[in-house]
Amino acid sequence: MWLLKRVQLKKEQKAKLVNELILNFNSIPLQEVIDIRPEGEVYVRGTKLSQEQVADFKLSAMALQNSNARRIINDQLRYKAIELGVKKGFDSDSILFAKAWLYAIQEEENLLNRIVDN
Repeated sequence: MWLLKRVQLKKEQKAKLVNELILNFNSIPLQEVIDIRPEGEVYVRGTKLSQEQVADFKLSAMALQNSNARRIINDQLRYKAIELGVKKGFDSDSILFAKAWLYAIQEEENLLNRIVDN
């Protein structure tokens, strides 16, 4: 990350560096971590959860979904993303990063809804 911020790299060089970091350090999973099937089966990292595990998983997701602390933290993160993208986003990288940040927060909401509604 230091290189991305401190060194002047072209966009294609940044993309290549990020791809290498991902491939070499396995910093992100290369397959879905949570897979919710239409028939109600839930897989986590490729392992099917039992009915009891699914129930526990749902309860945990509901607690997270209803957490006031999480809601306030996500509101703060949304504010920071908008601040970065609108007030400080003078280059395309800042604006794109802010949009990705907002997208990630929304995807978390969507995933929690899918888990709870399953």
